[in-house]
Amino acid sequence: MPTADPWTPRYLRVYGEAELVERQGQFGIAPYMRITPTLSWSFNLEGLPFSHDREVKVQRTVHEPASEPGA
Repeated sequence: MPTADPWTPRYLRVYGEAELVERQGQFGIAPYMRITPTLSWSFNLEGLPFSHDREVKVQRTVHEPASEPGA
């Protein structure tokens, strides 16, 4: 298992606005959740093996609202 040998923990946490949208997906048209992030935290998204001597660095990102077209 790639995340257990070597131990490779990672995470992504997202806060934001969610809405259900109908769209074409792998299995046909279905409702999907579209998330517009406002704040997120991540750790080790590059997938580096973890060791106890490695510093744990969590990345916090504030997402700016998208500007409206023509604004």
